[in-house]
Amino acid sequence: MILLSQNFSQEIVVSTDKSTYLPGDEMRIINSVKNNLDSNQVLIVETHVSGEGFRYFPTILRTAYNFEAFEEREIDFKLHVIETMPPGRYKVFSKLLRDDKEIGSSENYFEVTGTLKTMSFDVFACADKNCSERQGLFKKGQSAFINYISDTPNINVEAEIIRPDKNTIRVKLPAEIRMELAGAYILKATASLAGYKSETRQLELGVLEEEIKVLENRPIKTETKGIALDESAMVNAITIVLMAIIICGLIVLAYFNLKRAKRQKK
Repeated sequence: MILLSQNFSQEIVVSTDKSTYLPGDEMRIINSVKNNLDSNQVLIVETHVSGEGFRYFPTILRTAYNFEAFEEREIDFKLHVIETMPPGRYKVFSKLLRDDKEIGSSENYFEVTGTLKTMSFDVFACADKNCSERQGLFKKGQSAFINYISDTPNINVEAEIIRPDKNTIRVKLPAEIRMELAGAYILKATASLAGYKSETRQLELGVLEEEIKVLENRPIKTETKGIALDESAMVNAITIVLMAIIICGLIVLAYFNLKRAKRQKK
């Protein structure tokens, strides 16, 4: 019974300063802790914030204090309600720990309203309307088909395209753009929908003046005095000649160094 009374001799009650929060609000989570023992105690307060019925990455707040005998104290945590914090009902759960063992707990709830949901959004370009393959490099005069992908239906996607001559074209995606100038095209696309945070993506497309022709992989022959040499043979021959020159030079240098050493001895 003595051990049981010691385990429950510390108390914790968690609350928030408001029951409903709007974007931009600062939330104050208040943990009222009481040590009922007649000795000093190191107590840890750990608070978890999680969403009810929707996906929200849990927030964990933790701190430790040295409580004197019979001391009561409020331990506060502060959170900022950002514009993309999911709206809905949240649970605050606090527990009191001593020597990493739970000796008390408490829970409370609050609402978040008026915030914006988030969406996944990306843009890409293709050379054909069916987009069998994504592409970022085009020929001059070719058409580029610009499209987007998102997990949120019915979004509105508007874009501006900065051409190589710095002129700007405004389009609504999906769109077909004729690449009339060689150089770099910069695409900036923005997705929007009521109740969601707008998202902007940027894409750079390159346009070539003419198609690059890939040369066949065959040896290049050079006619020299009626003798046909391919490119690799010429490289090998030049390498051998250079090596021979270097070796001869080293031999001559060693010879003169030897003679100089003999003169010094005399």
